[in-house]
Amino acid sequence: MSSNIEFLEKLVSPYFLFKIVKFPLIFKISEIFEIMPAEKVGDAFTTVATPLDEHQYWTTLVVGSHIWMFTRKFVNQPSFNWGHRPTFAGGYAVCYDTNTNQWGEKKEYPPVSQDENVEEVLFVLNGSIYMLLHPNFGSFSVLLMFKWNGHRFEHTQIFQNFETIRLSDSKTRVEAIACDGEMADVTFIVANINGDMHVFKLTSAGAMELLLKVPDDVNNMRGQAVSAALFGGKLFIFFGVHGCGFRWEKNRLIVVDVQNKTAQAVQIPGDFSDGPRCGFTGAHARGVHANEWIHVGGSEQVGMTGSKFCAFAWKLGELPENPEWKLVAENLPEGELAIVNGTVYSLTKEGTFKITA
Repeated sequence: MSSNIEFLEKLVSPYFLFKIVKFPLIFKISEIFEIMPAEKVGDAFTTVATPLDEHQYWTTLVVGSHIWMFTRKFVNQPSFNWGHRPTFAGGYAVCYDTNTNQWGEKKEYPPVSQDENVEEVLFVLNGSIYMLLHPNFGSFSVLLMFKWNGHRFEHTQIFQNFETIRLSDSKTRVEAIACDGEMADVTFIVANINGDMHVFKLTSAGAMELLLKVPDDVNNMRGQAVSAALFGGKLFIFFGVHGCGFRWEKNRLIVVDVQNKTAQAVQIPGDFSDGPRCGFTGAHARGVHANEWIHVGGSEQVGMTGSKFCAFAWKLGELPENPEWKLVAENLPEGELAIVNGTVYSLTKEGTFKITA
C-alpha cells in the first residue's frame, strides 16, 4: 500500500512527469500550472455596503482603477410582466479603489425614473458612467440619459437622430446592451427589437444614430445580443438563442465593421466543449484588455432546471483577426466580478480577491 502511495506522489511531481511522458503532455500540464490562484487583497464589501437585502442584486462597472457597485431594486411591471431589478430606481453605490485596496464611503442616490415601462443600459464613456433609459416594451427610443457624478445620476442632454422604432405588439419586450470596457468618444448600443439586431452609435457629445440593422442572412439564428466589444474598428457581438430556455452561443459571433456599416457571421474555432462552460446570457463580468476580451464567471446549467456558479475566467484572444478561447483562471471566489487592466477581481462578503488573467 505504501509503495502505491509513493508512486502516486511521484506521478503528480512535475519532475517525474518530465522523465516518463512526452513533451506535448508536459506542455499541457505547464499551461495548468500557469493558472494563478486568487489572492485576498482587501476587505469585504459588506464593511460599507449596508443594509443588504437577503438576495442583493448589483450593477458593477469599472472606471480606471475604481470598481463601482450599484444596488438594484425590484420594480413591479404589472401591465407587462413580473417586473425587473434596475439601478435607476435609486439606492446606494460603493466604490473599491484597486490602487489602495480600500473601500470608499457609501453613496446614496435618489431614483431617476418611476415609470413602469422603462429599461436601462449602463456603460462607461470618456472616464464616466452613463445610464441610458429606453422603453422596455412596445418600442425603442431614447427617453433620458444620466451621468454619474460620484454622488448621484445627473441628467445630460442627448440628441436622437433616428425615428422611434415601434413594435406591432405593445407588450413585446425590448432589450439593449452597450460595449464592454471603457470607451473613448464613441460607444455602441445593440438593441434586440422584434427579433432583429439593431446597432446604434452614441457619441460623447450625446448624439445617437442607427448604424445598421444586422441582415437576416448574417443573424440567421435570430440571435439576441448579450455582449459586445470593439477591437480594431470592428464590433464583436455575442448572442444567445431561444430554444429549451435561452442559450449563449459561445462559439459564434456577429462582427460589424463600424466604418463600412457591414456585418458578417464568424465561427470561433474549436468544439462546443472548448471555451467557457457558462450558458444562459454568458459571463457575469467582461472586460477588454489590449486585444483580449475577458469573460469571468457565469451560471452553468445543472440538470434540467438548476444552475451553479461557473468559477472560471476565460479570454478571447488574438482579436480582431483570430479569435480563440483560452482558460486563464479557475476556482474563483463567488461574488461580484470585475476586470481592471486585465486583472480579475471578485468582491465577496468574505473579502476582496484578485487574480491576474
